[in-house]
Amino acid sequence: MGRIDGLVHAAGIPGQHMISMREAADFHRVVAAKMCEAESDLEERLKAAAEAKRKEVDAVRIELTGRDDGGYRDAEQVVARCFAHALGYSTVDVHADFFTIGGDSIMATTVASNIAMCLGIEFDAAGLLMERTPAAVVDSLEAFGVLPAADAADVLSHV
Repeated sequence: MGRIDGLVHAAGIPGQHMISMREAADFHRVVAAKMCEAESDLEERLKAAAEAKRKEVDAVRIELTGRDDGGYRDAEQVVARCFAHALGYSTVDVHADFFTIGGDSIMATTVASNIAMCLGIEFDAAGLLMERTPAAVVDSLEAFGVLPAADAADVLSHV
């Protein structure tokens, strides 16, 4: 059975090499409905996977270091948790270079994806390759307006 015949057969239309315009329209409607259903299913699965990953990263408990005043932005906490999740650290310096502490370019893809999911933004490995510390990532995202600039209420007190 050829590819077209297989598609026609899968759509419930008798498999023939020549189909009528009405059969073609029916086929088109069936395929369009299946595509919409698959797209919706994929969207739901991606949302569920993103939520599961956010919860997994959020469950990582870390101690942030690197500032004498102990104040860290919420987004720095998130980025540092993404680093810790991938690298297995319980303490992360806000100025620690991703590659110096054991990250690599392959891992950067996963970490960048986790940062994007956890912050609800677009962010990719290229961003992490350029801005390689939690502080630098957040500074860059704020500078480009991807994240609102931190104010005093957004700074967490480090205990």
